[in-house]
Parts: sequence; C-alpha cells; structure tokens
Amino acid sequence: MTDRESVTFLIVDDDEVAVMAIKRALKKLRLVNPIEVVGDGQEALDLLRGVNSAALERPYIILLDLNMPRMGGLEFLAEVREDKELANSVIFVLTTSDAPSDIAVAYEHKIA
Repeated sequence: MTDRESVTFLIVDDDEVAVMAIKRALKKLRLVNPIEVVGDGQEALDLLRGVNSAALERPYIILLDLNMPRMGGLEFLAEVREDKELANSVIFVLTTSDAPSDIAVAYEHKIA
C-alpha cells in the first residue's frame, strides 16, 4: 500500500452472481482496493460497528442491494443514517428493483 489511504469496498448483497459481477467490474477497472462482502444489512451493520470483530475502518464505500433476507437495504439505510458514527457513509445502491417507492426512499436516505 502507498502512503495514500486505501478505500475498502463493502458489498452488501446476498446474490453470489451479483457479487461476482461487481468484483469482475472492479477488476476490469483495475481497482485493487480491498473488498469485504456480507450477505445482508444486519451483517453489514455488525461489521461497521465492530460486533464480533474489529470494525471496518474508514474510508470505505458501500455497494448495497435493496432486496435481501433478514435486513434489507432500505432498513439498513435507515439504521445507518440514524447512527451518528455511520451517518456520513458513502452508499451506492445497486438493485434490480424498479419500484418507484424503493428508489424514492433510497434517495431520501442520501444514497450516491
């Protein structure tokens, strides 16, 4: 690693094929940043808050799916934006949902 900070990508998605596609796209762009993968919003919150392990260190970018078991993306967004330690997290939503309500709610939670 150079003297610049490395940004970690946190992929929050339960679909292994989607995760592989994201990793492939990052590799094609020649991005060699660290990548962490979790399967739902609760696992992501646990990682960000350091539950059961060290917390994911900043800087990081979260790539978030909306439709997941246990805790979906919209619930995760609400939790993150209400947490003063996590509220400024940079989050990109990647989803197959075309529901206008999902898109509107995501934007209300300041997604990138």
